[in-house]
Amino acid sequence: MPRFGAMLFSVIIVNYNVCHFLEHCLRSVWKALEGMDAEVIVVDNASTDASAALLPKQFPTVQFIWLKENLGFGKANNLAMEKARGQYLLILNPDTLIPETFFKQFLEKQGTHRINGATGFRMIDGSGAFLPESKRGFPDGMTSFFKMSGFIRLFPRHRKIAKYYLGHLSPAEDHVVEILAGACMMIPAVVYQQVGGFDEAFFMYGEDIDLSYRISEAGFSNYYLSEPSLIHFKGESTRKDQQYVRRFYEAMIIFVDKHFRGGSAAWKLLMRGGILLSGSLSAIRNGLKKAPKPIGKENWKLMGDPETIASLMQSEFAIPESPEGKFSFPQPEMVTGHSGPIGKGSVLVLCLGEQFTLRQAMGIMEEHGPANSYRFYYQGAASVIGSDSSDENGRVWLLK
Repeated sequence: MPRFGAMLFSVIIVNYNVCHFLEHCLRSVWKALEGMDAEVIVVDNASTDASAALLPKQFPTVQFIWLKENLGFGKANNLAMEKARGQYLLILNPDTLIPETFFKQFLEKQGTHRINGATGFRMIDGSGAFLPESKRGFPDGMTSFFKMSGFIRLFPRHRKIAKYYLGHLSPAEDHVVEILAGACMMIPAVVYQQVGGFDEAFFMYGEDIDLSYRISEAGFSNYYLSEPSLIHFKGESTRKDQQYVRRFYEAMIIFVDKHFRGGSAAWKLLMRGGILLSGSLSAIRNGLKKAPKPIGKENWKLMGDPETIASLMQSEFAIPESPEGKFSFPQPEMVTGHSGPIGKGSVLVLCLGEQFTLRQAMGIMEEHGPANSYRFYYQGAASVIGSDSSDENGRVWLLK
């Protein structure tokens, strides 16, 4: 039986082949946990990348659980919970970055709102755009129809049509909501234990909707918080290939069969048909997409911590699968936080360190928005990472 409450926080991360994003994530987590009574547990779902070779050396105090097969998101989290000792459990995706004040702000908000259920947070993607799945309503019949049919795009703020993303509620305000995103969800350990954790019937996708719903059904209130916010690159851990499409819509069918038992057979058949149709259309759209642009040399401009910038300027990079091979900075250009858009074709590298925090970097992103492309680098990391859209895979530049 877990010794819940032996410390304040347990951070649980499930990893699958996103070594370099996880490295940056762990650096952000440990920075945010400074002075806190906490632990970090990483469950690796049989990754075949450099995770096992790189990460334990860099993070000796992290508890790693190395699985020999991919057990799925929910089951891997449940395994971690058997070891967790925190009063609060933070379920976190590996392709996220949390600001230095994350846990402190959560505790302040928890005291203000007296949150007794799960907590979700305002998420932005790697371009600075708000991710609407940060707050969601229960996907009942009509809500699912409006989402699957695309009507939600035509009326993004309508109370009923946009209920899936609660479009009528401001992302800049705190709200009681029904459904939270598993990319970053804080749950009191006693609540997680009471509702039985994740349903392992969901291999990946849909398990956060199911867990959120069961927490609400148990009489607890789930909260969406506008602050603290975080970066969720999303495109890295959610690769929208044919396997993604199949697993996502399979999860939706599991959810319908589980939570709409009282509905008529005709209504359930209609919902299942709508899910399958939407999945088929999504698969066709993904099949028609152009291949992603190869990762290559970019016109980088540097902003942030002076020591981190100096370290990066001395580095040489290996570009995976690029004929250009390696490159280093011949004459890097520095910019300030209020220089405005950095120019077409340029990319802003946010160099994180003691004199330039992730919270400051997120302020820059929100000030200038998706007009710029952003990359991220913590001093001492083995790579520079970034993502220009929540619909594309993340990008990694390896340091040599």
